[in-house]
Amino acid sequence: MPTLSPDQAAQRPKPLELTCAACQVSSKAAFTQGWTCLNHECLAHLIIDGAQVDTETLTYSTDFVDKRQTFTGSLPVLRPPIPADGATNGSGIYGSELEFRIGIVCPDCGCCSSRRNWTGWDCESCSFTLKAPMQPLPKEVTDSELVNFSNKISRLRQRNQEYASNDAVAIRLDPLCVIGRTLQGLGRYTAAQYLLRDEKRDIIGSITVLQASSDILSAANGPNDIFAEMSVQDIGLQRNAVTCNGCEYPPRSCLVSIY
Repeated sequence: MPTLSPDQAAQRPKPLELTCAACQVSSKAAFTQGWTCLNHECLAHLIIDGAQVDTETLTYSTDFVDKRQTFTGSLPVLRPPIPADGATNGSGIYGSELEFRIGIVCPDCGCCSSRRNWTGWDCESCSFTLKAPMQPLPKEVTDSELVNFSNKISRLRQRNQEYASNDAVAIRLDPLCVIGRTLQGLGRYTAAQYLLRDEKRDIIGSITVLQASSDILSAANGPNDIFAEMSVQDIGLQRNAVTCNGCEYPPRSCLVSIY
């Protein structure tokens, strides 16, 4: 597609744009099948005429594909800046924000390096290091994150029609590969257990997720205290690649989505 002038761009087709009644986010009519909300966090996402559409059969509308508009933003920087160390007490920055978790472009050799170490970045191609100390998260911050996380999981479970289940962990189960059930009353824990099937549909293993009660979490030297201690100490935590050479099963469609 050749570069268009502002006048030429203004003359291009304009697809229908409506505001979703469920989430109040506007979306353009992108598909020939009809208008649908394109907000992936909305319960009405990809719902047309009251039914969930088959994404395999969706086709883009000509007006949506041919629409052009003048670019008014700023061009992105090809080499992102090195994160500034602002993680100090009282700053509102704790060192766990996105800019501290993603990779960097080494200012010395120009190579990309992911953050593998708890203490900061170590360039994978030269000797450059960048320290990024962590600050402990206040309880009100973690409480707020937990509420947001729980709301997100609730929306995902409703979209996947898992809301009728007692399972409080999984957001989607594939019955061809997983049998899910929730066990209650294991002391002060709730256990969600998932039995895994192989290609012959025989049980080959299980995953059990234990959810502790609030009194366990807040006990002296319990999980809350351990979390607070781990937030400020270097105990050698690293991100390491996970590989399983030669593994062909389970297929990509057989998944347990657990948050």
